[in-house]
Amino acid sequence: MEKLKRLYQKRFGIYGKLLLSFLIILGIPIIISTFFYTYTVKLMQRQSDRMGQNILEMVKQDIDAQLENARNFESQWFLNTTVQELAGIEGPLSKDHSQALFQLYTELIRRGSTEPMLKKAFIYFSGPDKIVSTDGNMDFDMYYNLYLNKEAASQKQIRTLLQDHHQYDILMLPGSDNKQYPTMLLSIKDSSGRFDTATIAYLFDPDQLQSAFFLLKAVKVIWS
Repeated sequence: MEKLKRLYQKRFGIYGKLLLSFLIILGIPIIISTFFYTYTVKLMQRQSDRMGQNILEMVKQDIDAQLENARNFESQWFLNTTVQELAGIEGPLSKDHSQALFQLYTELIRRGSTEPMLKKAFIYFSGPDKIVSTDGNMDFDMYYNLYLNKEAASQKQIRTLLQDHHQYDILMLPGSDNKQYPTMLLSIKDSSGRFDTATIAYLFDPDQLQSAFFLLKAVKVIWS
């Protein structure tokens, strides 16, 4: 009986060692695989987060660059001597002034063609109540009737808006096509520096600007 008991114990010892060896052989690959899987997942997450942040930063920089281009565009006109001269005029314009307006119009078209986010631009002179724009030169009344939404804002409201002081302010102007145009406004003062006598307006392309902001928002949602 004692011999039989020792035999069973010996066999159980052998089987136990075999089982332990089997578990070790089976467990090592599982442990190693789990380690590499966890490491790979974390590595991919870090790379994805980095990629998402890079895309987010690229979109943000593009939007900031467009805003900076608009400021530079308006700053060039702010320093333009012809614009400053016309801004000081009160009342009707002479023939010489009309020629200057035409030259400003051609230059406005030329500069505007290099701005990808620009939909249109104009310079409003409050003295003669004239507008030089990428759509042409005309009285404010005509510009309002042709290119602005009369149902969204009255002529008086728009004129008052343009006569107010602006320092690269971004407001919404209602177009005749029922779109709202994000518009950056910059005022020009008279020679005394007391009164605003002209306003430069840079109208962004709302579709392109919306696409840029939509992409920025989408990237934020995906990588948040």
